[in-house]
Amino acid sequence: MKKIEKKEDKLKKEQKQQKILCIVLGLILLGSTLGFAFMNNSSNTTNGYEKREYGTRTFVRGMNYWELEDNGNIYYFNYLPDELLNISVNYNGTMSDFQNSVFYYVGNFNNRLLTNMQNYVLRYQEAKLNDSDKDVPLKYCNSTDNIVVFENSNITSIYSVDNCVYISGDTSKASDLFFYKLLGIV
Repeated sequence: MKKIEKKEDKLKKEQKQQKILCIVLGLILLGSTLGFAFMNNSSNTTNGYEKREYGTRTFVRGMNYWELEDNGNIYYFNYLPDELLNISVNYNGTMSDFQNSVFYYVGNFNNRLLTNMQNYVLRYQEAKLNDSDKDVPLKYCNSTDNIVVFENSNITSIYSVDNCVYISGDTSKASDLFFYKLLGIV
């Protein structure tokens, strides 16, 4: 037979269990808060965002991009410079080549590159290099216009022919490297 408990004893037992439960939940809450604070207080994070140094510049990881603040401008990249050093580059241009001019592009452009270039160029516009049916300006590499050609290839590279810069292969990687090159970072 089960022992008959007094109401008073039963109430004390419930209060004791509730106190223990409150203490355990409080410890869990305190422990998780402290753990979060210590985990995010490392030297390679800023306000919870990962940061990386490359030379004298600091890159901060956003949602799905790397952000660089440089001379009052903010730039966005998919890749850090040291992730792109294996890409072949045969181009020696600088940002001054594109400043205050129209940025002509041919092919499937990289949106992030155009966003980064907007502080330097007058505007950007699609163009064509041959007499196709596209209703865009026909441009030539031997002209004074600066033209960036995005081309499909199995090999990722950047090279120039006259005033045309060819970004081939993985255009996301090559576009980031191209812009790093224009800024003088690599």
